[in-house]
Amino acid sequence: MAPGLGPFVRMLAQAAVPLFRAFATAYQQALHNARKEGATAAKEALKPKRGAMTPTEAAEILHLPEGGAADAAQVAARYDKLYAMNDPSKGGSFYLQSKILRAREALDAEIAGSSAKT
Repeated sequence: MAPGLGPFVRMLAQAAVPLFRAFATAYQQALHNARKEGATAAKEALKPKRGAMTPTEAAEILHLPEGGAADAAQVAARYDKLYAMNDPSKGGSFYLQSKILRAREALDAEIAGSSAKT
């Protein structure tokens, strides 16, 4: 080894130890945060997705009374009528048909969820 490299290697070693400790501490903190955020992620999963239709919006689209008074038969009857009225082959709108379909899906899920709770 060259005679002038000894102090340089010693300085590199002294600088490397604090860097290694900092990376180790940061990694441990990241693991701790990931465990802690597991519960937060579960709560976020239960929230309505961005763009997901709420039951209130679905009831408005299908012209049903608010407050959850609609049952599966009412939802199906309104869906059938509105879906047929907006058939693109009869001059209707595919967009409105898709909104009507999503409204029915949202209300069906709400009805199934409320019946599962009771």
